[in-house]
Amino acid sequence: MDHHIYLSTYVTQARKEAGCSTHEEWLRSFFDSFARSVEGETQNSSKGNRNMVPQSFAKAFEHLLPPNTELKHEVALNNIVTIPDRSELAALVRRKKVDFVLNRGQKSLLVEFKSSLSFNDLSAAIVEMTLAKKFAPDLVRDGKLKTASLHLYPAASSNEALREMNSMLDSPLDAIWILCRKTSTAFEFDIDAINKLRKDVSEFLS
Repeated sequence: MDHHIYLSTYVTQARKEAGCSTHEEWLRSFFDSFARSVEGETQNSSKGNRNMVPQSFAKAFEHLLPPNTELKHEVALNNIVTIPDRSELAALVRRKKVDFVLNRGQKSLLVEFKSSLSFNDLSAAIVEMTLAKKFAPDLVRDGKLKTASLHLYPAASSNEALREMNSMLDSPLDAIWILCRKTSTAFEFDIDAINKLRKDVSEFLS
């Protein structure tokens, strides 16, 4: 998809949803913030900058979260789990940063964010979250650590095949959220998926 069309579609769709009177206030606030941010990034960033959508989403993400949820951006994994100092793998993992960390009380939800969803995108998230759980077995056992991957544009030919892959690997990702769906001409936001994200976060951190 042409990059200009890609950006303008996000703005158009977000503006449409922000103006929908049947949406709850938190949802309209998300879409308004996201649209404003994409427009601002478009004006202030160099042409062809592929980070505009992820940066804009990161700024607006807090609006999607249920009340009393703490959101942190780009948190080093070794600030979340205990990583032994004995191997080169540990040194590599220690440099890993988690895109979003959601906290409530003693519970944490680690979220890897990829603006699109492809085999490579999900594979990367699966590896990263498998390592996170490997270094925190007690937190996982006690239900204090959950993991998820978050995606906007569904680039893969089969989302269900990717979900099946995660299940076959014993679900290193407790949730896979895909917030847009393809249409005959481009894509649109999936409101049911966004509502499910908010519900899942509430349940994981309760």
